[in-house]
Amino acid sequence: MTVHRAGAFLGRLRKVIGLELVSLIAWQIANYAIPLALLPYFGRVLGVSGFGVYGIALGVLNVCMMITDWGFLYTSQRALVEASGEIARERDIVWETATAKLMLALLCSLALFAIVAWLGFKSPYAIPLLAGIPALIANALSLEWLLRAKEMFSTFAVASVAGRAFSIPFALLTVKSPYDSAWAIASVSFGLLLAAVLSIVLARGVKFGAIQFPVTRALYRIRDGLPLFIPLAAVNLYTVMIPPLVGVLSGPSQAGLYTGADRMKAAARMLFYPLTIVAYPRINNLRVNDPVALRSYLPRLITVMFFSSAAICSVLALSAKLVVYTFLGQDFYEAVIVLQVLAAGAFVSSLSTLLGTNVLVALGMNRAFLVSHLIGIGIGVAVVIAMTNAHGALGAAIGVLFGESVTLAVLAISIVRSEPWVFGRA
Repeated sequence: MTVHRAGAFLGRLRKVIGLELVSLIAWQIANYAIPLALLPYFGRVLGVSGFGVYGIALGVLNVCMMITDWGFLYTSQRALVEASGEIARERDIVWETATAKLMLALLCSLALFAIVAWLGFKSPYAIPLLAGIPALIANALSLEWLLRAKEMFSTFAVASVAGRAFSIPFALLTVKSPYDSAWAIASVSFGLLLAAVLSIVLARGVKFGAIQFPVTRALYRIRDGLPLFIPLAAVNLYTVMIPPLVGVLSGPSQAGLYTGADRMKAAARMLFYPLTIVAYPRINNLRVNDPVALRSYLPRLITVMFFSSAAICSVLALSAKLVVYTFLGQDFYEAVIVLQVLAAGAFVSSLSTLLGTNVLVALGMNRAFLVSHLIGIGIGVAVVIAMTNAHGALGAAIGVLFGESVTLAVLAISIVRSEPWVFGRA
């Protein structure tokens, strides 16, 4: 590629990223404005204990959704880029992925039934767990991974926002007392289900070919994705199981405090998440088509992420009291300091996500990705358990921050040793 053609290519790249980034920022704001709009209602109607049941059930559901994902959001995206132009192979990847996700969703649904049978239907967690099953089906049907791989971000944004917006009137009509945690989970499930259906309808321009369920090839895709699934699963399992762990070690009230603060943290962190969504398929495209442009793109991306996440998380920490009282109510006053610690953790984890999935995974450094996260998680779990026993929700937040800091440090060391150019070094 000549210098002139490279310059023209980068110019088009900036233009496309700018337009798509605006679309995804609008999606992300809406995506987190919707659950944030419900937090004050849930916090006041469900109360601290009811909110804790909701948080624990949601944590278990998120584990099942993580299994259903199996890392296809990254592995199947990367496979589509590598098969670009081969229509038959692209169709195979679509149906292999869809079949694999449906198989995993059915497996997780059976696991939820088994858990409920073990707990007993009189358990406060039984019906909330079953109310999450439609979310698993939605996760299997959703074409989010395909729309993102095709860089159809505007289509993906419309489907997601329109679908999830359904959860607001649904929740307001059904959640009326501290015993309605199941309806709170159901509002999430049916919002995701509608979003999944819309993603299929709006992706009509994509040629899927005849319907097929290639079970054998789907099993091969699951097998091939296992090396990446292990670290992704470890990260997600560690994250979503913190509220249930806090509940076991310190009771549902402390779980409610942690869940409330964690939702605030997630909302702030996801404000800059669109940048990584746009960047991942772009990095894969540059890796295949223009490695020279990639060497200038990644250092700039890291710089932008560092300063944007630092600004957002600093504002969250400084306004923690106002945020907690506004969205959760004064009964959650103990969650203020928890949120301040988690705000620091959000900054660290945003950089870990960028260096992990957008750098190591995109560049095929799966082993370094696995090792760095397992080290951080192993240390983090030990600290979380010890600190939660002593200090409840606050201790859990401190343990999470410590573990995420270890992960970030190991990630950075791995990149400096193998690909120093990522940080702008020769």
